[in-house]
Amino acid sequence: LYTLSLHDALPISIYLMNALGQILQTVNTTENSITINLTNIPSGVYFIKLEDGVNSVKQKFIKQ
Repeated sequence: LYTLSLHDALPISIYLMNALGQILQTVNTTENSITINLTNIPSGVYFIKLEDGVNSVKQKFIKQ
């Protein structure tokens, strides 16, 4: 499980992407905290991308 804690409860889109940039999961939320289930994806390098309509942030992580 991967938990994201956000400062504000703004509408955002969260994308889980593999190393090739393919979107594996998309979550749209207005919550301050969200947990993404990663148990069904194999070990490897992934990215979490957050977009609020104006800004975009991408974070790399490794699932072991």
